[in-house]
Amino acid sequence: MEHLAPAAAYWFMLPACVIIASVAVFAGISGATMLLPLFFLLFPALGVPALSLRQAVGASLFLQVSAFGLAVYRYARRGLVRWDVVRAVGMVSVPAAILGAVVAPRVPVPAFRLLFAAGLIAIAPLLLRPRLIGPSPPVAA
Repeated sequence: MEHLAPAAAYWFMLPACVIIASVAVFAGISGATMLLPLFFLLFPALGVPALSLRQAVGASLFLQVSAFGLAVYRYARRGLVRWDVVRAVGMVSVPAAILGAVVAPRVPVPAFRLLFAAGLIAIAPLLLRPRLIGPSPPVAA
C-alpha cells in the first residue's frame, strides 16, 4: 500500500480533469491546453509536487494527441469528419508539437509561462467570436 502514497497526492486530478474537459468541450478548445495552468499554478498552490516543464508539456501533448485521435476516430465512424480540416490541423499541430517537445526543456520556465500566456491571449478572440450553428457543408471523401 505504501507504493500508492505518492499517487495519493494527486487525488484531485480526476475531478479537476472532468471539470476542465467539460469546460473545454463546451468552449470548443483543447482540454490539454487548459491543463498546463493546472500543472503550473494549482499544483504548487495545493502543495502537490509540481511537474517539471518537460513533464507538464509531455503530459499535455500526450493528452492532446490522445484526445484528438479519439475524437477523429469516433467522428469518422459516424461519417462526420471533415478530412480537409483534419489534414490542415495535423499539418500545423504535429510539427508544432514536435518542435515544442524539443524546445520546451531549453526554455526557461518564466519565459515559457509568458509565451504560453501570450498564446492563450492571442487565441481568446477565436473563442469569443460568433459561430454559425447548423449542418456542416458536404465534404468530398
